[in-house]
Amino acid sequence: MKITVEKIIDIQSEIKALGERHTREGKVIEAIQLPAKTGYWIGRLEDWADPIVVSYQKAQKKLVKELGEPVLKDDKETGAYKLKQENNEKYSEENGKLLAIEEEWTKDQFEFELFDGLSLPASFMGAISCLVKEPK
Repeated sequence: MKITVEKIIDIQSEIKALGERHTREGKVIEAIQLPAKTGYWIGRLEDWADPIVVSYQKAQKKLVKELGEPVLKDDKETGAYKLKQENNEKYSEENGKLLAIEEEWTKDQFEFELFDGLSLPASFMGAISCLVKEPK
């Protein structure tokens, strides 16, 4: 099954968010407890997604460096780059190509039963929906 980098970034973000629930002030109030089997498969998914996201982030930084200019503080380069205004359209186009790259998920789809009855955020379930088999 092919999944775009954009979708993989969304999946990874949702997996990371599962680890903590926050109050409006940003304080951690609880982590979602998952059955061992569900946690195992989510961990496998995260292990697959992480290097893809890191690769995208490196390519994105390279793109910003190519289309940008160094950020200066007290006339010295900070190591950061900002996108040049005239390159916004080119950046959007090239970044869109990076996000559209498809990666192969070679494992089986997840059984719906792994998540049935769990109190998981709708955003998480939406992100992984392409990887979950329809319930029997």
